[in-house]
Amino acid sequence: MGENLHTIYEFGFACDQARLSYIQPDASNCGGITGWLEVHGFPIDEYTTRPLVIENHRAVAPDTAEIGVTFNWDKLKPHEALRKIDK
Repeated sequence: MGENLHTIYEFGFACDQARLSYIQPDASNCGGITGWLEVHGFPIDEYTTRPLVIENHRAVAPDTAEIGVTFNWDKLKPHEALRKIDK
């Protein structure tokens, strides 16, 4: 559950009331990447060039263009799926 939840409060209510085992947030619905990072279980900070910064219980946006998440592709390389094409 979680694809259609929008705020951290909705996720909190759902977790408290529904006793969820797995949460599936959708970044486009829950406040973008920052909102997604607050509730997602994937250790994204291990694979980005800048970890999430929290000050006074709020995420601090980076001073860079675009979405603010830059992946460290060298760290992700061991997880790259190789596709075998039969000829």
